[in-house]
Amino acid sequence: MSTDTITFDRAAEFYDRTRGFPDGIERDAAQAFIRVGALTTRSRVLEVGVGTGRIALPLAPHVGKYVGIDISRPMMLKLRGKQTGERINLSEGDARVLPYADASFDAVVAVHVFHLIPNWQRALVELKRVLKPDGVLLHGWNRQGDNEPMQQFWRQRERESRTFEGGLSFEQRQTFLADEGWRLLSEDKVDYTVHAAPIELVNEMRNRMWSRCWRLSDEQLAAMVRELEAFLKVTFADPAQIVPVASAFHVQKYAPPAV
Repeated sequence: MSTDTITFDRAAEFYDRTRGFPDGIERDAAQAFIRVGALTTRSRVLEVGVGTGRIALPLAPHVGKYVGIDISRPMMLKLRGKQTGERINLSEGDARVLPYADASFDAVVAVHVFHLIPNWQRALVELKRVLKPDGVLLHGWNRQGDNEPMQQFWRQRERESRTFEGGLSFEQRQTFLADEGWRLLSEDKVDYTVHAAPIELVNEMRNRMWSRCWRLSDEQLAAMVRELEAFLKVTFADPAQIVPVASAFHVQKYAPPAV
């Protein structure tokens, strides 16, 4: 499919290893969607950027109909390979041109997707179109501790360079829905802890396992890796030692703009 949206075809083989939840947290995340969205076994739900099913697989059994769309067929094939009876209808397509009728869904789920979509405003228009009159957007996102050194490092680099990811800066990711007139109705979060060695990030960057690396030249990537290695050496006594990082998965419920 021809698109300028960042596609995760290349990440299908390792996406779950780098973006997955610790064991059991995926079920807690699904329950957060159910609570915030007041979802029931009669709810019709669309997930844009359904990917490998990190959210869809634990959530689908609790609603009436679950539909997922993604521009990456390899990612959705991974979802299919993990299914154990969950009913999920999949479509390959672009969030900016949804192949669904007006007022089709009670809720739209979107997790870590808008920053990958150029002209993400068009996607929001489409989401509003396919929502029923009382339908809601359930926006999910992970956040690690604000004082965690590597998070601060990356946020600073994102401010300095737009070569990483597409449509939204980190600061915009916190406000873009309200800026576009979407109204926050309620929210919830699931707290958890990730355990990882800081040096693992260097290896993942070197192997282009994060989308912020995909548009970097070999020279840019090599320079970034060197800078990150130097940062870790002065920040951690032993970058190879596993450390706990406090994290949270947030779910927010938004109503679309009134006009």
